[in-house]
Amino acid sequence: MAGEMRLRLKSWAFAVLLALPPASYAASCTTQAELPVTDRSALTAAGGRLAEAVLQQDYTGLQSALLPEEAQEWGGIREAVEQAAPLVKGGQAQLQNLYLLDATMLTSPQDTQFFCSNATGSLTVTITMRTLPPGRYAVVLADAAGAPLGGQMGLILAWDAANSSAGWKLAGLSVRQGIFDGHDGVWYWSHARDLAKSDQPWSAWFSYEVARLLLLPVDAAQKVDHLQVKVVGDNGLTVNTDGGQELEAHDYVNDSGPLITDGQHLTAGWVARIPVTLDPAKPWDIGGNRYPLTVTATYNVPQDEHARTFNARGAVEAQVPNAMTHFGSIICS
Repeated sequence: MAGEMRLRLKSWAFAVLLALPPASYAASCTTQAELPVTDRSALTAAGGRLAEAVLQQDYTGLQSALLPEEAQEWGGIREAVEQAAPLVKGGQAQLQNLYLLDATMLTSPQDTQFFCSNATGSLTVTITMRTLPPGRYAVVLADAAGAPLGGQMGLILAWDAANSSAGWKLAGLSVRQGIFDGHDGVWYWSHARDLAKSDQPWSAWFSYEVARLLLLPVDAAQKVDHLQVKVVGDNGLTVNTDGGQELEAHDYVNDSGPLITDGQHLTAGWVARIPVTLDPAKPWDIGGNRYPLTVTATYNVPQDEHARTFNARGAVEAQVPNAMTHFGSIICS
């Protein structure tokens, strides 16, 4: 028996990773708690103003605040703000974290990492930016507090000293859903662990999937490298994967894509077509036999230094009612 398995990945262009990396000497990060009062006040004002503009769909205000070097990116930024409307609807802008990033020591544009540690050193937030020119930057994280879908905003600011109106300008943004059915991704992750401990694997799988969608999204607009997929069967099902594991971009038309957590349909994604051979150990179970299987994939996206992991569960139903009917006919005749 042969089949075909599809892996769909969805993400956003903005990524903040938790890690414990070594120190960087070409770039430095100052966390909110360590910021001088003048910097904290300026970033709070600029970030709050821009976050409110996203909530209000104020395209004029956002475009006027755009860094001149990013003018050609305005179309994509406007589209991101338009798509964010249902995620932030009914919410109030609330700043969560500020990070001041100093890349003035860079000698040319390059991929740059900033390691932002708290005062005790117990937590380090790693921020990765691609082809970053020398300069001063900031990351402002904000929530649409009270919004049913809990929109989470990530704003990238750049210090513009070249123009007469020197100040913090918008250099990029990302908005994603943070709440599904009244809970955030961390809640679903914890709930899934509790369900797994109480021997409820299918309920745990669902909660893990929701947590993954809320916390680990990957966009078809981004390149996915070094994909490795492993498919393992349970209850006696042997799975052999044949051939390569090449990715292809796939567009879903007329709402034919899978549902995502905001009730809309996925419009684009990556598809991995993996030929598999399934060998069930109990093919003559006439009542039907369910063989669970697990798909584990590792992959890289440009923003991340470390590989990401994707896990999914499925099942194969094996039954032979038609064969038994034909066999009975042969005996009776």
